[in-house]
Order: sequence, then structure tokens, then C-alpha cells
Amino acid sequence: MKLSLAEPKASHYEALSSWITDAKSCVHWAGPDFGFPFSAQALPKLLQMTDSESYSLTDADEALMGFGQFWPRDADTVHLGRVIINPLYRGQGLGKALIQLLIIEATERHQPDTITLNVLRDNPRAMYLYQKMGFVPFEEQSTEDMVFMTLSKA
Repeated sequence: MKLSLAEPKASHYEALSSWITDAKSCVHWAGPDFGFPFSAQALPKLLQMTDSESYSLTDADEALMGFGQFWPRDADTVHLGRVIINPLYRGQGLGKALIQLLIIEATERHQPDTITLNVLRDNPRAMYLYQKMGFVPFEEQSTEDMVFMTLSKA
């Protein structure tokens, strides 16, 4: 399957909003400060953060397969966040592909020494994927509910 990152379109936000069906899945995806419910029309503004960049993972037919963001934390670090895969295609390696493409894009744009992300402790599949990709838990910045993970690019 040919996958690529694309600028999110209105139709992507429509699809994405349909994947978040309850408050718990919203917290898993966007964190505890992101309100649920939300409208697809409001998503572009809700997702905006200082210097953040949003990307749709699309297939060869430009169908939305996933979504993710990144933003610089400081001069040497980029943080990945709000990563989600279309529920119809989970378990098929798309999460790994999305993370790899986001890392490539973030590296080209910001040349970070470190890539970081957060994962909820009650999401073991995601934690396993990130560890398999080389991310390491950093307990000093983790919480009871969330694991802060780092990937060294240096």
C-alpha cells in the first residue's frame, strides 16, 4: 500500500471526527484538555497549537488512513502527538508507517536531536509499537497515567 503525508482536507476532518466516538477515545488521542464532543468543522482550530504541523496519512486514492501532528518543544526536540489510525485499518502496520513518516518530516523541517511523544499507560499496543521503533520510556517526565518517551536522533 502506497502511503504518504498530506495536508488535511475538510473531508479528512469529517472522517477523523467519526473515529473519536467517546470521551475516553478523545483523551487517548488528544489528551485530557481536548473537549469532547467536538465538530469536524471545529477541528482545524482545536488542533492548532503554536508551531504545530498537522498531517493526514493517505493511501494512493487519497483516502484518510491516519492523522498525526508534531511541534518543536525546543531547539533540539520535536514532539509527536495526536496520532490516530483509521479504526478499519488498525493492526496492519499503519501506525508504524505514520510514525516513520512523521519522524522523516519533522527531521527534514527541524533537524532535532530528539523526538518525543506521550502514550497513556492503558494503551499497551501503542507503547509496544513505540518501544519497538526505538522510543525509550523516560519515567522522570511521566505521570501515573502517561508515559513520556524519547527517541534519540543523534
